[in-house]
Amino acid sequence: MKLPRLWLDGIIRPLKMTAHLAVAPAPGVGFAAVLLRFVVTSLTSILSLYLLGRQPFVPSELVMLPTERYYFAELFFLPFWGLAIWSLMGSFVYLTVRLSKGEADYGKILNSIAVGMLVPMPFLWVWDWTAIALNIYTVTNQVVTHSIAQLWEASIQAICFVKVLRLNPALAIVLAVLANAMYIALAMHFIR
Repeated sequence: MKLPRLWLDGIIRPLKMTAHLAVAPAPGVGFAAVLLRFVVTSLTSILSLYLLGRQPFVPSELVMLPTERYYFAELFFLPFWGLAIWSLMGSFVYLTVRLSKGEADYGKILNSIAVGMLVPMPFLWVWDWTAIALNIYTVTNQVVTHSIAQLWEASIQAICFVKVLRLNPALAIVLAVLANAMYIALAMHFIR
């Protein structure tokens, strides 16, 4: 199964997507999905903000990285940050499932998380590009649209956890919510 087909099915027919995801190479599909998400974001949204001379909404929390240089640095570190948070989310889900005495396939967990992270991105990219172009890229707009996208991501991940990993629906929802809460908590410190 090719990533573009998984992506399209994830948008239109998430249940059909899970059938293909269950047999997709793991974690290769997830790795490609995460890289696609964060490289495209770096080369479009972050690059646009940098070239337009925009400043992040909140000051840099990294002492060695001044706020006025943040978008330039983020161009390079965002894909690596994406891979790191993807691995961290996957590890959290894997360990939780194993501690609950369930069977866990780490590769399939990573694929499920990554596809969930990628599915809403076409809409989020178009929104970000439009907001940047129309100069309405504000903290309020970003919080609202990115919160909706995060809920969509968590929903796709929960569906994947149930259908691909055969987890109990309640556990799948809790894991998806907690993994995305981890994402948000760390993104607040590193992503601008």
